[in-house]
Amino acid sequence: HEAFGNPEQKKPADVIKKANPLEFGNALHTYILERDDFDKRYIALPKLNRATIAGKNAYQALLAKADGKQLICAETLQEIEAMAQSIELHQDAKALISDADYEKSLFWTDPDTGILCKVRPDIWHNNFICDLKTTASGALRDFQKSVYAYSYHIQAGMIQEALKHVLGVDMQNFIFVAIEKEAPYAVAVYRLDPL
Repeated sequence: HEAFGNPEQKKPADVIKKANPLEFGNALHTYILERDDFDKRYIALPKLNRATIAGKNAYQALLAKADGKQLICAETLQEIEAMAQSIELHQDAKALISDADYEKSLFWTDPDTGILCKVRPDIWHNNFICDLKTTASGALRDFQKSVYAYSYHIQAGMIQEALKHVLGVDMQNFIFVAIEKEAPYAVAVYRLDPL
């Protein structure tokens, strides 16, 4: 029954904007890591005045054309494109993202608790895992604070555990590609200290 749903679970945004951090992050990841899927999942919504008949009609026509795709504000899409360009211009970040497996899920049952667990590394190479993160500041001290504030180190530990249990791999190398959310979208690369 809908009235008894999870009160913490938010309804996805009708139109993805930068102000929707989860949806914005998902769209950015898709654009950078799964570019072929982006156009299958998202469609740009140009600026429309839906208070006018012409704006309403244009919006309805776009919805019909969307065919289940998520609408993304055209200005937000431009920011995602600019962020992707910044990563493309950063030689280390570009190399870390290239020629890898992307967004592959791993499932295992934790032997200590019996709980079914799942991880989904962003970027997976033979000898390291790389994670794409948006950040307010890519400066070292600021990003270190973000690692602890958002428990990125715990996420890395979970991925390490998954690789041990599922594949028997002891992965010690975990690298972050951090991209700032505001222009000029500075990019930084950091290696997490071994866990």
